[in-house]
Amino acid sequence: DADYTEITMELVTVEGRVVYSDKASDVKGTYVKQLDLTAHANGIYFLRVTANGQSYMQKVVKQD
Repeated sequence: DADYTEITMELVTVEGRVVYSDKASDVKGTYVKQLDLTAHANGIYFLRVTANGQSYMQKVVKQD
């Protein structure tokens, strides 16, 4: 497990609009966050996580 000074999470639409953003500081070890997408329309989103200067992107498909 790693330690992170800051983790930034953003949920972005395919058009590039940020619909959710959150930050966590001084994270030790594994970080788990559950996102509630009920207020968002069905479709494709991208979850961008930035930690220690490195970004990771994951495709998210929301469907009811």
